[in-house]
Amino acid sequence: MLSLAYRFKDARRPLLAALLLLVPASMADADDGECTLRVGWEEWRPYIYAYDGEFFGSEYRLLERNARNAQCALDMVDVPWRRALAMLSRKQLDVLYSAGYSDERAGYANFSIPYREEEVVLAKNRKKNIIDFPLTSLRGWLISIQGSGESNVIGAIRGNFYGPNINQIIEDKKNAERVRFFRDDQQMIDTLKAGRINAYLIEKGIYRDHQRRTGDGLIHLAITEHEPTPLHYMFSKAVDQSVIERFDASIRAAHASARDVSD
Repeated sequence: MLSLAYRFKDARRPLLAALLLLVPASMADADDGECTLRVGWEEWRPYIYAYDGEFFGSEYRLLERNARNAQCALDMVDVPWRRALAMLSRKQLDVLYSAGYSDERAGYANFSIPYREEEVVLAKNRKKNIIDFPLTSLRGWLISIQGSGESNVIGAIRGNFYGPNINQIIEDKKNAERVRFFRDDQQMIDTLKAGRINAYLIEKGIYRDHQRRTGDGLIHLAITEHEPTPLHYMFSKAVDQSVIERFDASIRAAHASARDVSD
């Protein structure tokens, strides 16, 4: 189901924001037998995207399946990630997907059990006569000096949680001049092409899509400090606990089925 936020253009979003303030704290009320979850989403190919009024991508398929098993409908609200976090904290959204756990987020949200893992890599342009080691230290790479005598500069999405190790590095005040934050992936791609950053952080599955879009010149490096990060559904505190438990049951069933297939 497409929400007002998806059907209307950006010029109408101030009206949408005002309307959202009038909506009850949560549309996910398990007590009356009805469950409609307002989901914050934005295009994130190939994981989730919309075409001609329909949603596609592996992330959307997972969300749809788990919501169906939890007996919930989905109301998809097109909103940037950082704003979606703020809206969830104000109970204007019910759930976000692909969310890493942090103590800060736990202060205003509840989490499902992990449903998949995220692997973050460093995407950069391939340069002639430069040897790129497939495994590199992010901390060391940031302080390394280019041929021009300047330090490397990295791009990251504002509000993203890349895991405790990487976030500690990019949020370190010592690296403030070496890290630039962006609203979305396309901004990072364009800034890399323009030479204003030297690389950016991206999930490996998304990197493959970027490589197809930008050509063979884009390569990726694994990061020594990174450990695969468990990803969860992040729910507003207004969502009934029974809804989260039904999501957890669906995730456990999927994991058990995957183990049976691999055995």
